[in-house]
Amino acid sequence: MIKKLFGISVGAAMVLASVVPALAANQLGNQTTGPFSRNLAIRNYTKTAVVTIGNLGRLTQTSASTSVSGNNNADFNTQGGAATSGEALATNTKQASLNTGAYALSQDSAVADDMGVNDTTGPFSTNAIVFNSDKTAVVGVTNVGAITQTSSSTAVSGGNSSSFNTIGGTVNAGPATSDTTSTAILNDTVVSISQ
Repeated sequence: MIKKLFGISVGAAMVLASVVPALAANQLGNQTTGPFSRNLAIRNYTKTAVVTIGNLGRLTQTSASTSVSGNNNADFNTQGGAATSGEALATNTKQASLNTGAYALSQDSAVADDMGVNDTTGPFSTNAIVFNSDKTAVVGVTNVGAITQTSSSTAVSGGNSSSFNTIGGTVNAGPATSDTTSTAILNDTVVSISQ
């Protein structure tokens, strides 16, 4: 008699297991609950990110560029004098970047794929499925910086002298070019948050 009861109970358990559907990886369920039962399935999903970016910097650049072609003398010549100066070119270029950067924070998840199932519940039973998704991002950016750029560029072509010549005198001076460029980028921080 005991063997027969054991065999019947095992067979009922196998049938019951075959009725219960399989749950997905992100699925919550109350399945095959008894009468007057209270069932609760809760999934809590919490992500918290606290990011602090602090930059402190000081950049000082001082440049001086001088190009001179000239200051030639052809004076006091008995027959003719000539002074010739070629091209003078002075270029001063500076670039400065201080407290620049980019920070990307991603809190993406597959919460949207979560599913809840109440299946084969008993009479007068209370069943609940709760999904909680909490995402918090606190980002603080503090930048303090000072950039000082001083440039001096001089190009001189000339200053020639052809004086007091008995017969004729010639002075030729070529072109003079001075080019100064300064570029400064300060406290350029890009923060990207994806939730």
